[in-house]
Amino acid sequence: MGAAARERAAREVRELVSRYGISETDLRRVLDDVEREREKQALIESRRAEQAHRLARERALHVARQLVEFWRIEPRELTGRLPSAARPDAMLAVKYRHPVTGESWNGAGAQPEWIRRALGKEGYRVAELRADASTAAEDS
Repeated sequence: MGAAARERAAREVRELVSRYGISETDLRRVLDDVEREREKQALIESRRAEQAHRLARERALHVARQLVEFWRIEPRELTGRLPSAARPDAMLAVKYRHPVTGESWNGAGAQPEWIRRALGKEGYRVAELRADASTAAEDS
């Protein structure tokens, strides 16, 4: 309620008190009743908010339980630090290397274009592209 509307309401109450000769005692009683009603409404709203929060929390826990169960998540995965990104030294070792261009692939993910080209157009065999085969050939 804006300040102007509040002032109009207060003026109207003063006029009613004056016109009908409402005593200060009766006015205090009305004000007390209004205050009790405000407190009652505030309590009802507070309980509604608590109930809504409790219901939302129960729903969230239900969804969390389903996710933990479905993905078989372990408690240790939910506590402590999350795993950090893979470090370069922890990356997969190179499995395939082109003997001429030196291009490499660790065998994870989609087959790169260079390996398809080497096997198809250039006539290499898989054994010749293995990284351990190329290092063994260099050693001899």
